[in-house]
Amino acid sequence: MKQKQLAFIPARDWPLGKMTKLLAGKPLVWHTLAAAAESNCFSRIVLFTNSHEVALVGESISDEVLVISKPDYLASKQSTVWNNLWYFLNSEQAESMEFDRIAMLLPTSPLRGPRQIQEGLTLLDKSVNSVIGVSKEEYSAETRLVINEEGWLEDVESPEIFDSQNISAAPSNEYYYPNGSLYAAWRTSLRRHASFFKGRVLPYVMDKVSSWRVTSDEDFKLAELLLSTR
Repeated sequence: MKQKQLAFIPARDWPLGKMTKLLAGKPLVWHTLAAAAESNCFSRIVLFTNSHEVALVGESISDEVLVISKPDYLASKQSTVWNNLWYFLNSEQAESMEFDRIAMLLPTSPLRGPRQIQEGLTLLDKSVNSVIGVSKEEYSAETRLVINEEGWLEDVESPEIFDSQNISAAPSNEYYYPNGSLYAAWRTSLRRHASFFKGRVLPYVMDKVSSWRVTSDEDFKLAELLLSTR
């Protein structure tokens, strides 16, 4: 599984110090880097960051971690993780690397472990364009997704979801949102579609604990508690 797979971890250290804030005794970004390394899925792990402190954490994990400095404009609050990934995919450094599949792992999902990475990537075969880690929606989400009757992931805003022939696409009214733990795709598919959400997209449905996102001080406290029970 490890051959020709690349992990991409975008780590903007904003607010200042967030990525190196200690969670269960380790910097926040460490948990995602360690999970990627321990999954044994990747021949290269790219840490894309604007922070020297974050870079040092990456270099301490494994020789497989390659730290790439991001331009200042990609470290701004307005820049998205997709902007970061697209910049990397079109860079000379990416062009010089051999990889068929790429997985973007957001460091704000520190409870996603090696097993979840392995399971998600197992779903990415040649019949699939991409795999996205999702969680069942328990509240209103910006991106609302459904798993249709054939098992594919679709955007609920997409008109075809509500065609008469697809009216039963979500019979149980269960909705899902991308949780940031895993976005995986074939390199050729990403270059062609410029999106993880186009083509044949499979969901990797995750439990609430492993998909827990850390975006606030309260999230940190709950993540500490969840990690202490493992």
